[in-house]
Amino acid sequence: MSHTEKDDFWDIDKLLPKKRGSLSPFMNREPIAEITIPVGDGGEDRPEQPGEVLSIPPREEGERREGKEQSGVTTYYPDGHSLIKRVTITKLIDKYDFYGNFRNTAEIFFDYKTPKCEFAPFYSYRPQYSHLTQEQRSYYFYWRDEMSRSHYLKTDYSYIYLYVFEILNLPDRIPPEEGIKKLCTVWREYRKELPKLDAYFIPWVNDYCLVYGLPCPIEEISGFLFDAIRNYYFKEFFISRPGSFEGATFTLLAYLSDYDWTKGKYAMGEGESEPEKKRQARERFRSLMEGAMHDLLVRVWDSAISKGREGRTRILKRIAFPESLCTHAVKCNLEIEYFSLGENAEVRRDITAAVKYTENKIRALMGIKSRLSVKDLPDTYRAHLDTYFDALFKRERAEKARENAPAYERLYDAPKEELSFSGADEIERASWSNTLRLVDTEDMELIRAESELVAVTEDTDSVTVDTVCEDEDANEVDRMGLTDNEIAYLRHKLLGTCYTPEASISEDSIAERINEAFTDGFIGDYILEYDGEGYTLLDDYIEEVKEWLLKITK
Repeated sequence: MSHTEKDDFWDIDKLLPKKRGSLSPFMNREPIAEITIPVGDGGEDRPEQPGEVLSIPPREEGERREGKEQSGVTTYYPDGHSLIKRVTITKLIDKYDFYGNFRNTAEIFFDYKTPKCEFAPFYSYRPQYSHLTQEQRSYYFYWRDEMSRSHYLKTDYSYIYLYVFEILNLPDRIPPEEGIKKLCTVWREYRKELPKLDAYFIPWVNDYCLVYGLPCPIEEISGFLFDAIRNYYFKEFFISRPGSFEGATFTLLAYLSDYDWTKGKYAMGEGESEPEKKRQARERFRSLMEGAMHDLLVRVWDSAISKGREGRTRILKRIAFPESLCTHAVKCNLEIEYFSLGENAEVRRDITAAVKYTENKIRALMGIKSRLSVKDLPDTYRAHLDTYFDALFKRERAEKARENAPAYERLYDAPKEELSFSGADEIERASWSNTLRLVDTEDMELIRAESELVAVTEDTDSVTVDTVCEDEDANEVDRMGLTDNEIAYLRHKLLGTCYTPEASISEDSIAERINEAFTDGFIGDYILEYDGEGYTLLDDYIEEVKEWLLKITK
């Protein structure tokens, strides 16, 4: 061994590995992402380019921002129908945008499609495009395109999460009103197959609506709302005053009732065999439940909220979209001030009992034996529900009686057509036709004459009575010296026609003149009698007076 080699043996620096240049915790330049686009349909704006490699350049230094809250703070106050009193949204910008490339890549692949291909399993804790193999990428874009056509193919959790991250990070390409529908659709269609989705989608849907000021998408998730919010700590997002929007009563029942009435056999329409009848049965059961409980829930809500405004409310702070992949564009902090109604144990007990009592009533209305035991139901609640269902039972009995009645009895029902003058004329003609078939010729002449005693003419100010066929040359003996006014008064007493008395002559004078005329005439007796309130025509002489009136009007 040479002297030089011996000296090198003690050179510690040569024995240690060579040092590299010092590295900062994060690189100053973001790495360039290389993504191979699979062969397939590139969409209308993008031609098919097999094997193309995309290079996504880093942002310029001027685009970087410091990791602090920016001046962009938005605060809004939901309407008075909500348990949420205030929402404050603060945009948070980190110094390093770890997922900036994801947003850029999502923009490129926004309209990308691939032809039909086989399912390829995929797992990634926080999936991105760069995590996909060639087969997985092909299947993802094929699955996404089919889902837009309402074809829900086999998938994995990671495919769904990647799809959600696209929606969250592209609010400028996917309007929030459309984005919330997409989120709810994929959640609804795959939650049974992939049950862990609930734990993620509940806060994501919640935050998405709060960030963009959208109402709770109750109609999209009503079919599984009980399950969705059962173990969620912030249920108040889903709740509003009954009647404030369609489905508000339904959500408040889910919030306050410990009994899930939607899982009942008849609430699910299982008593019917045909799909359409099942759907109708479900809708009827829900309609009856909401109708019966609506007023009770309004009363509970108004009472609790009025007390809550006087007391303390809760404040929830959190970063929006937990456990998701968020870029600078959507990353924000939420501060939510709200009132918790569901913490009142007494309210929950009373509403739960009322829901069970209502289900028993609905089952009875359907002719099914009640099965739920009800305890601690307040008397006021019971009285309200009994009144509501008593009216329904009465209507149901009347409808069944009508259905079981003989067919001929339905002919006596009032017609449903609208009234009209032409219809009245037709009824009158038919009436005369039937009368001719039922009476003798002589009686028919008398009936016709009676119908022609009075003709009513209308002008703009009043209704006046004219004498028909008044013969100016009628024999004075036949009229027994009575004036037109006195004869009109007698018609009024006999037939109930309109009569306008003369101001200068009292009713007593007219009655006296008529009685004197008939006493001296063919009857020989008084025909009008005073009964303490006015004059009436004696029953014994009604037919004679009718006959007399017919003679003087011919």
